[in-house]
Amino acid sequence: MASNYATFFDLASFAVVGRSQAKPFPLLSYRRLKAIGKTVYAVDPSVSK
Repeated sequence: MASNYATFFDLASFAVVGRSQAKPFPLLSYRRLKAIGKTVYAVDPSVSK
């Protein structure tokens, strides 16, 4: 049986939420997911409709 971690990364697309000047996590996550061939949607809550 696959772990939750392994099952999570079997998904084809992801939304990365957040934007931070001080912490690079959202950008690093976005780049890494793109690098391994996933479809990634960036969601920046500071941008209005």
